[in-house]
Amino acid sequence: MSIPHSMHDRINEEVYVLGPLLFEEIRRDVFHSATAPLVDHDVLEHKSNKRLLMKEITALVRTSWNPDTTPDALWENAWHKIAYSGTESERVSNEVPDMTARIPLFQDFRNYDGTSHAFNKAEYETFTKYWKRRYFWYLLFKKCKAHAPGLTASATPVSLARYALASQSIRLGQSTKDELAVIVHPSAGKSSAHDPCHNYIPAHAENWAAHFSTWNGVMPRYTGWLDFAKSQTDFMVCASTSAGCGREVLAWMTKGVNTSVTPTTDYTGIAFAANPPKVKKYVELARELQSIGTKQPVLRHFLGAYTFNPKHLTGTAYKQDKLDFWAAHANLHPYVGDITALHLMMDLGLKTIKPDRVMTYLFYRLGWLLTLPPGMSKNEVMKSYAKRDVIDEMLHRGDVLAASLESRPRYQRLSRYGMSTHRLLDIWFVKYGQKPETRFGLTKNLADVPLRLEHTYAKLKQSFTPGENGFSNQWPFTPRP
Repeated sequence: MSIPHSMHDRINEEVYVLGPLLFEEIRRDVFHSATAPLVDHDVLEHKSNKRLLMKEITALVRTSWNPDTTPDALWENAWHKIAYSGTESERVSNEVPDMTARIPLFQDFRNYDGTSHAFNKAEYETFTKYWKRRYFWYLLFKKCKAHAPGLTASATPVSLARYALASQSIRLGQSTKDELAVIVHPSAGKSSAHDPCHNYIPAHAENWAAHFSTWNGVMPRYTGWLDFAKSQTDFMVCASTSAGCGREVLAWMTKGVNTSVTPTTDYTGIAFAANPPKVKKYVELARELQSIGTKQPVLRHFLGAYTFNPKHLTGTAYKQDKLDFWAAHANLHPYVGDITALHLMMDLGLKTIKPDRVMTYLFYRLGWLLTLPPGMSKNEVMKSYAKRDVIDEMLHRGDVLAASLESRPRYQRLSRYGMSTHRLLDIWFVKYGQKPETRFGLTKNLADVPLRLEHTYAKLKQSFTPGENGFSNQWPFTPRP
């Protein structure tokens, strides 16, 4: 999407002039309003929440660029960022301590073993589809059995699907109805992940008649597909041959036990998200770190020849600095992912924000994004945040906003101590639009209040006259090559 430079200049002028004023409003609003108790204003609780907020934020903004970052420090920082990517912060904050305490790899990347930590993402996803399908038919069989016991004795998947669709007493979600309709009436271009005829794992072809015969007895209630799968007699044989996992990774993914190591590792009940893309990044990054050894500074390996410049530049110097940044990002991206690489780079002290869903939605509401059309709903914006052109524009606006904060004496001391204004603005904006989080003392999401942000910004814009500040090409828009 090609946007004239003059349009970027117009938005950049607004961001630079009004950004610091808006930032102060957001910071004040989060500090006073987002920490307020929800019921019966308790002064002591409110003060406690404020202290928690400032303690956590102060620790985060102390991050500064360190070219001598150790492999251990990078590993801890990087796998944390992978864990947090695309997941609610409160949930991951509960998972990370358990992962650290119980899984040797997250304690030290040197515990990586190529055999035990083998992981084939495609094979594992096929394996989960196989078991999720069987669980789907188990649940459907259970519903039909409750309403027509005689039917299930000689049922087939298709006859079961026909009965469930025709029944007035069996409650089905719309997505289930759609899937069953495709199974009963196959049509070109449509398919179902639960198609009983699909041969997901040839070596473990399903025998539906045998399954239905077994299920015709007592049918326990399970918490989900994995709980169900682990109760099946053929699960471990299937998992050990067809899950695409080494024994240690398989134990993570199934919250099971790995008896191939001493001492045995037991992950029963562990707080761990068995997310295939994340697991792939964990093991590949650990393997890469282990392979580097002491050959070179670790950041040189992952960021290439990048040279950090703490100054907020303008004009052609800004453009070249941004191109160098994108080259470093291109080196790191393959190991942790696009946005996660930016999150990690921000925490390493580089000049970038983390353009996640929250930040993108707030920037959009402020009218700072030209890559997204007007009139989009929150869900539409949230679905668009990971688009390449949106990310590039988010980083550009973040650079201008960080430069505007740096121009104010109050924030200049940050760079003198090696700290990042990008990190500062990122954390306050995120806490304005994030769900309540106990660790930060946050009780409410201020972005959920209709038009609150827009009204705040509209008041600031009343004193703003566009075109008075000479911003032509101060920050040339520089997307990744």
